[in-house]
Amino acid sequence: MRWLINQDLSCCEIDEHLVFLDLALDRYFRLSPPLESAMRAYLASGTLARNQREALERSGIVIAYAPECATMPDLPAPTASAIESPAMAMPRTGPSVLAEVAATVWGTRRRLRRDPFRSVIDKALTGRAPRPSGSCMTSHRALEEATLQFIRARRYVPIAPCCLLDSLALFRFLARRRLPARIVFGVTLLPFAAHCWLQAGGTILNETLSDAGAHTPVRII
Repeated sequence: MRWLINQDLSCCEIDEHLVFLDLALDRYFRLSPPLESAMRAYLASGTLARNQREALERSGIVIAYAPECATMPDLPAPTASAIESPAMAMPRTGPSVLAEVAATVWGTRRRLRRDPFRSVIDKALTGRAPRPSGSCMTSHRALEEATLQFIRARRYVPIAPCCLLDSLALFRFLARRRLPARIVFGVTLLPFAAHCWLQAGGTILNETLSDAGAHTPVRII
């Protein structure tokens, strides 16, 4: 189960525990048992006793002032991975694409270091792609080909791989080609780990099925 509490706060349930992502503060967190119980009561009924509401407000979950709860955008369960597709050969990458990917990765890393996380996400979304015309099969193939083109060029950029950096950079690379995708943030517990990747329909673009499947989505953008 997944819920969107407000524009910046979302949560998912893993092994009967609620895990939160706060985009505005760039952090993942869990609640104490009493607060988690209060949160579950809110998610179940939409109402809270006064003492519960005040406790959640003090913790930074300003439910009293949040808009109505809405679920995250739906994505089908992934069934394929572009980087694992046996039918897709790694495309050739020319100098112009190498330069574009390098500039995109460097620029994305600079923004991640300089700007608040929420503003980096908002900036990426301003260039998001409208749904392309043509058949779904043609669009899907173009999406996979562009993804593999980016991945091949990315190998030549002297910056250590990072799922957040690379997913945001790939998102912008695809948006320039009017190819839409979703950014998925996922988490695991015991031990805690956070991860992100791009997905279009049932296809994961820049991650394997097994690695993405090991994480529970906490936010889809």
